[in-house]
Amino acid sequence: LLQALHDLYRNHVRYNGSITRTGLRINEIDTASGTFQLIKHPAFKGGLAGDGIVADRGELMLRPTGKGSGGRLQLKKNTEGNGEDASGEEVFAEHTLEFGAEQNHSQIRGVTGAA
Repeated sequence: LLQALHDLYRNHVRYNGSITRTGLRINEIDTASGTFQLIKHPAFKGGLAGDGIVADRGELMLRPTGKGSGGRLQLKKNTEGNGEDASGEEVFAEHTLEFGAEQNHSQIRGVTGAA
């Protein structure tokens, strides 16, 4: 997917600043709908290489999971990892990503090249 987007915008690149290297690595695309940041995620490889997610970062929220103490910061004392002889303390909280309004996000599937 990222390679297809790079190919699609290859001739529409605007340079800002001085050019010190050659090549093409597009990190942002300016469109009439706004600026899209391209972020490579390791989950989208192999059979999922043509897939992607478009998310409106203004609509993303971090929400605590579960009821009770799931989302609160907690201190676990005397934690010991497998195979370790020392104990320590661990601070943790359980959260999830809430995407907000569904119409502000999209899923891209099966891109094989720039048309």
